[in-house]
Amino acid sequence: MRQMAVPPDNIGHNLPAIVSVEASRVRYDPPRRHYVGKELMEIREGIELLVRTAAPLPVRAITPVLFIGDTVVSDYEVAGPNLYRFFLFDLERITLGAPIALGWPFAPRAIRPTSFRFEIPRNSPLA
Repeated sequence: MRQMAVPPDNIGHNLPAIVSVEASRVRYDPPRRHYVGKELMEIREGIELLVRTAAPLPVRAITPVLFIGDTVVSDYEVAGPNLYRFFLFDLERITLGAPIALGWPFAPRAIRPTSFRFEIPRNSPLA
């Protein structure tokens, strides 16, 4: 019988700590392209999370992801030194107040927890 590899419990500890998280609503003109499964969607509005870390995210074949509750947010770009802009297009999957953590997509139980919670500023105008 062949056994599946199980990631070690401390795998999230090789990721840097999250120092700050800032969420804002944004409007995209022209629309931003995003795949949902095999379908290419044109997105006109979304949420961007600006995440500052204590050190750079590791560069590997598989990239770290942001967990908001149980939802994986994997679409991001580098916005500066230790600064990353994560893109959230399907807000209906997210619960306000859900915990935010950094982790690996293949090991959701081995995340690097934070004290941050998902909140959108009340009067967050579309940028």
